[in-house]
Amino acid sequence: MTSNQKSILRMKIFKWGTRILLIIIAIIMLFPLIWNIYSAFKTNTEFLSNPFSLPSGLEWDNFARAIQKSDLGANIGNSLFVVLETLVILVVCAIPCSYCLVRYKFFGAKIILTVYMAAIFIQATYIMIPLFLQMNSFNLLNNRAAIGVLYATMQFPFAIFLLTGFMRSIPRDYEEAAMIDGCGPVGILRHVIVPMAKPGIVTVCMISAMSAWNEYPVALVMLTDDTKQTLPLGLANLYEVQKYATDWGALFAALVLALVPTVILFLIGQKCQVHTPACYHLDSLCRVSSGKLVIGIHRNGHISIGCFFHQLRKFICYSGVNLNVRSIHCHDQFDLLITIPGFP
Repeated sequence: MTSNQKSILRMKIFKWGTRILLIIIAIIMLFPLIWNIYSAFKTNTEFLSNPFSLPSGLEWDNFARAIQKSDLGANIGNSLFVVLETLVILVVCAIPCSYCLVRYKFFGAKIILTVYMAAIFIQATYIMIPLFLQMNSFNLLNNRAAIGVLYATMQFPFAIFLLTGFMRSIPRDYEEAAMIDGCGPVGILRHVIVPMAKPGIVTVCMISAMSAWNEYPVALVMLTDDTKQTLPLGLANLYEVQKYATDWGALFAALVLALVPTVILFLIGQKCQVHTPACYHLDSLCRVSSGKLVIGIHRNGHISIGCFFHQLRKFICYSGVNLNVRSIHCHDQFDLLITIPGFP
């Protein structure tokens, strides 16, 4: 066996070993979820006799008892309200703030960004007592709107950290091209930066929504009214009740109901969490300017794709994954400029 064949054999062994290891890790991680789902359809007798056996039938009454014996519907409604408020505040505040910190140079910008980065390591549980006293002094205890603002504040440093990284990687050429035709800062942020930073925005929204949905310590301290409690508090109360009532089927059914919104959120985020195609970036640029998305055929036979600006009689050619400006040509350097159908 030659050295080349030995190298190929080692690579195959390494790949298969890695795959087997990943499959084992996936099984270990997925088993509690699968066990939770099929345990929700078991009777109490089946669960007590063998907790890991499959159910003999589907006990849908477990879900009815889970809803009847607890305020699970109200808890889910409260959590949805808090999560939506958190996301709205983050999107409205974090995106412009990140854009200003990345693109505008002013005194104290680096200090502000450093403070945000340091605040990532300050968790609400570390400052729970002063936070509770402050919320109590403003009469904001048992207030869902205040909890939403508090959750958004907790996620704000991480959102700034993630969005500034995405926006810093966006070439300035898009903004300069949009400024040519008089597009202001708000228009640039709305039509150029936000579409191109869509993967980062979706990531921030998913992580923030999951954190707000599963947050327990702050809600436990700030929400003492049963009608205002979020889903983690409702599940904890249900666990304390069902632990002594030995109605394990209803408890697992409640846990499955709590998983449904998170699965829906993951599916939506997974669909949106894709890198925006290059033509979409160019289309966004064309829509805020007088440019046309065209294919240029050079006199030497080469073909380029870019944006042609009528007022400047210039053709901006893009290349690479990040669509950096490769070259700028005059219109007379092309034998033919073909406008791409479906775009401006």
